[in-house]
Amino acid sequence: MVTKASALRPVLSSLPLQLLLFINAWWFAAFWLVTVGCFVYKAEVLPYPTSIFAAEILLVVFLLILEVFREYFGRKGNLTERVVAMMIFLMFTLPVAVGHVYLLIWQTYSLRLEVIVNGLSLIFIAIELLFSIIAIVQFGRADTTVS
Repeated sequence: MVTKASALRPVLSSLPLQLLLFINAWWFAAFWLVTVGCFVYKAEVLPYPTSIFAAEILLVVFLLILEVFREYFGRKGNLTERVVAMMIFLMFTLPVAVGHVYLLIWQTYSLRLEVIVNGLSLIFIAIELLFSIIAIVQFGRADTTVS
């Protein structure tokens, strides 16, 4: 049932953030496939230490899990205009960004392709971070004016 107060309430969800989250979901799928392919290549061609290789593969799997939760809370928080879900999105953003920085700079062998895809992922994360902070401020302002 639509009440008069809810009919007059403006939509605060951020369209640019929602578009970025949608594009980033597809980008991350491509990123993950490219990264796994690079790891297969590096395992076959380069003298990779077994324990480090296993740790870096686990990092990529952990990055996948974190990114799925990050995307979920980002989309859910933006569409429902909930500050708490957006804050959880921001909390997941830091470990995902650190994972990309590790793969960009600190991994044992970095291929040029990995440098490019991790750099693009960090750019996506930075832009999403900016738009999510703007959305959180808008959602917070709307909560204080309604009360």
